[in-house]
Amino acid sequence: MTYFGTHFGTHFGTHFGILCLKATGHLNTMFPLGHELQQREHRVTIFSAIEAQSKIEAAGFDFCDIYFLSNGTSQQRQTQAQQAGIFTNVSNIRNTLKKFAQQAEIRLQTTPDVIRERGVEALIVDLSVFEGGTIADYLNLPFVTMCCLLPFY
Repeated sequence: MTYFGTHFGTHFGTHFGILCLKATGHLNTMFPLGHELQQREHRVTIFSAIEAQSKIEAAGFDFCDIYFLSNGTSQQRQTQAQQAGIFTNVSNIRNTLKKFAQQAEIRLQTTPDVIRERGVEALIVDLSVFEGGTIADYLNLPFVTMCCLLPFY
């Protein structure tokens, strides 16, 4: 079982992993928590999509792409029609749910091994990464879920 405060090279704090969507609102919600953990001498790695890498690294965090396939290619690509948002409302909802399911399937296949290889000791999971708790449970890691969106009333 993993315990907090293990020694990784010259690092004496806990290695926290943050599972987060690439969207700005999600990242900007996680960054202050990550910075606070760093100030307390913990290591923080953010696991997200390659499109967020430059923003994550510019904010001072380690980054890891969790959308790669076994052949090393990234799975985070949209068609021009999806990017332009030209679907009807019902079709858009259907496609969004399908996309979330596809992303969850990829994360369930790739993320546990990557987290284990990185030596992460605890996870902070974006509420929109629906399978994040399952990944933490599978790895026997403590985790908290953080809400990065406004409630709808």
